[in-house]
Amino acid sequence: MRAERNLRMATIGLGYYTHKVVKPLRKSYDKVRTHPKLCLIGVDVYANISQGMFTSTNSSGTTGSIFGITTDEGFRVFEANLLNPHISSQLYWQSQSFSVNFGVRAGLLYYYNGVGIGDYTQEERILAASLIEDTPVANLEYDLMISKGNNRLETFLQLSWNNSGNALLNNSAAVSFGLKLNIPSLIESIRKKR
Repeated sequence: MRAERNLRMATIGLGYYTHKVVKPLRKSYDKVRTHPKLCLIGVDVYANISQGMFTSTNSSGTTGSIFGITTDEGFRVFEANLLNPHISSQLYWQSQSFSVNFGVRAGLLYYYNGVGIGDYTQEERILAASLIEDTPVANLEYDLMISKGNNRLETFLQLSWNNSGNALLNNSAAVSFGLKLNIPSLIESIRKKR
């Protein structure tokens, strides 16, 4: 049995942020590479609204397709549109090459226009209908990110988890690792070196 969940969202928001200069954690520092005024502690708060689509697919390896075409036993697809108004806030500490961010997002999930196709049991159909009819569902998400680098390239490690009463969401924690590349800043640094 293979299960996949996809969530595609577009978000727009408006917010406020502020920061304060703090002393570096280490008193001894390389003045060429680091400056104490580059150590900041700050907070931001945003009001956002997200719109998108949630898709859940379960397959036991049989052939089948979606919407209007016959599906074989063991193949199930559930799709629903999703509206998510939420407030997000982040507290961060940042030096020239290292930062720690802790974020919280609180909001409501509105599922609508849900469609279930395939080999669903009667209990699963009732559950799917109730998830659409009983919205909104409160959702609380957290993330902790540690990153190291500069204003052109950063590596990051992020831990995310949520606390939701919605059966469509995965309440387990997720860990992600990656690179963040600031292309305009990288281009600007190349131009300055010429």
